[in-house]
Amino acid sequence: MFPRVRLPAVFQTRSAAAALLLGAGLCLTAAPGGALAQAATPQAAAPSGNPTRGMGPLSADDRAIVKRAEEYLNGIQTMEARFTQVDSANKRATGKIYLSRPGRMRFEYDPPVPVLIVANGRHLIHYDRDLKTASYINQRDTPAWFLLSPKIEMQGDVTVTEVARREDRILITLIKTSEPNQGAVTLVFSENPMRLEQWAVSDAQGVVTYVTLRDATFGTPIANERFVFDEPVWTDRPR
Repeated sequence: MFPRVRLPAVFQTRSAAAALLLGAGLCLTAAPGGALAQAATPQAAAPSGNPTRGMGPLSADDRAIVKRAEEYLNGIQTMEARFTQVDSANKRATGKIYLSRPGRMRFEYDPPVPVLIVANGRHLIHYDRDLKTASYINQRDTPAWFLLSPKIEMQGDVTVTEVARREDRILITLIKTSEPNQGAVTLVFSENPMRLEQWAVSDAQGVVTYVTLRDATFGTPIANERFVFDEPVWTDRPR
């Protein structure tokens, strides 16, 4: 879910991609307001411009919240949800996300966005129908791995820099431990019951992308075919 990852140029141009995540953390083109306000305002969810600001020992209450969030996330085996994605340039995209832990995820973007993202347990695949390109990245080298790993832990490879409450929601901000200045992700949970509603990812330049989930269902079987990508054979690929 962390924004620093070496991506092919196509990720930067057509989709401004960086984070799934959840994401996982995968951030693609997406506008503050409307749907975002249902979960948390962009200002409330946005990571700090300085991801290490406020970094220090967590209180006992903070640690209890982090542990509760870990247990909640590890309890998710499958999820389907609609999403709205918004970036700092006021670009919006919508679509559907499928998640099957460990290791598999699918982002289907609604037209006119020509992008499909599939995590198949080994690779994260970014497919652009218009450009007729498919880019493959080792899944462990992408932000998606945090959410898709067999056991989610908010320690070690990641560091919690802040735990906050805004009204009836919990915000947990994380950075990559080895690269603390390369960006941050803030996860937004409803508190009672705990449920992941939104995340916001900032990159090293302070550009923030928000992803808000809605109509989520959990525990429903998802066909394996959702996580299979058969690359088309193109005879007229743009050069």
